[in-house]
Amino acid sequence: MKSWLPILIPTCLSLLFIGLDEWYTEKQFFHQYKWLFLIFFIFLGYISRQIHQYSQIEDQTKSSLYYFSAMIIRFLLSILLISVLLFRGDEAKWLLITSFFIFYFSYFVFEIYYLLANLRANTKSK
Repeated sequence: MKSWLPILIPTCLSLLFIGLDEWYTEKQFFHQYKWLFLIFFIFLGYISRQIHQYSQIEDQTKSSLYYFSAMIIRFLLSILLISVLLFRGDEAKWLLITSFFIFYFSYFVFEIYYLLANLRANTKSK
């Protein structure tokens, strides 16, 4: 269950803020693609989790390589998504970029926190 925390915590926080945006505000704080962003980052979190699990099974000595490769995959796929959405010609580009980076950094912070906690646990066990 602990390995799901980097996905569950930002997802719950994102759902809370999206719900508040939908119900309690007259002005829209998130872009209309907020649900796409949420699903996209849940998917990326799942891929990242699978890579981390594979690193635990395959080779403990190269686990940091797997962690950083998962972060690079997340970064490249995020750049691809935001590029496609920006080139589609959306009118609210600043809202799109701001919403995207709110989701990106919320998931990224929890992934880094999990990475540091996991590396600290691996260092203590050696």
